[in-house]
Amino acid sequence: MKDNDIGQNTPEILIVDDMPDNVQIISLMLKTKGYKIRSALTGKLALQIVRDNPPDLILLDVNMPEMTGYEVCELQKALTDIRMLRGIIPICANCKNIRDDAGAWQEVENYVREHAEVEFSHSLCPTCAQKLYPDIEFDKDEQNA
Repeated sequence: MKDNDIGQNTPEILIVDDMPDNVQIISLMLKTKGYKIRSALTGKLALQIVRDNPPDLILLDVNMPEMTGYEVCELQKALTDIRMLRGIIPICANCKNIRDDAGAWQEVENYVREHAEVEFSHSLCPTCAQKLYPDIEFDKDEQNA
């Protein structure tokens, strides 16, 4: 909810419909009740609006061309599940530990796990396996997998 001029919270509603007349009628009805209205005529535009500044409520037409309301919901859920690391991450050139925002150094696995909701499994790449265990002959197929 966003603060309005008199200090009260004004709920924001996003109306998504491919028919401008429907958007206009619903907007007028809701504005008279004190809601702040935003609109989108396509599912793609609605996703952009939600990503940039999510509303409090979305009224979504399910029968739209190009992207149905159901597809908008599925895509929004998928996008919500994706977390991305952005920016510059200070990493030690030797041990590959990462310095976090508080200045503490931690293993890269822990840092990424905290910021990206992933788990790691460990293995050895063929180059490291040969370097660490030169006396063992590794299967060529495993090295290329």
